[in-house]
Amino acid sequence: MILTFTFKDGDGDIGLNQQDTFPPFQPNRNRYNKAANPFYYNLHIDYFEKDNNVFSQVIKELEPDSIPPVYDTLKYVYRIENITPEGRHKAIRGDIEVKIAPSPHFDAKDTVVYQFYVYDRNLNKSNVVRSPELVWKRN
Repeated sequence: MILTFTFKDGDGDIGLNQQDTFPPFQPNRNRYNKAANPFYYNLHIDYFEKDNNVFSQVIKELEPDSIPPVYDTLKYVYRIENITPEGRHKAIRGDIEVKIAPSPHFDAKDTVVYQFYVYDRNLNKSNVVRSPELVWKRN
């Protein structure tokens, strides 16, 4: 599945360069070797499933053998590359497409939504946008 969303930014500071790994964009890896700093990844997509007519984030067990067990929400994170236009006028608008697996875990529900937001290089958080309900047809 491809998730497409439209954006516009008045000063065009969307995206990061490969070398943008120093503060405030450093990864600050956690014990699962994931980048724990929310600014390292500038596109965040949260995954929700519908159960009994209520959408909730999916929580997965990361360390089933630990006491107490360690859990985390299921989400996707990406780094959008720098797309700032050259020249004096920096305002930008366009579409961003992200390819996502339709069923990220074995026992996924058949109705899901994705909620996403972007951080720009000035660390401003965009509006949080939610996809329409998506219903998967099982084979």
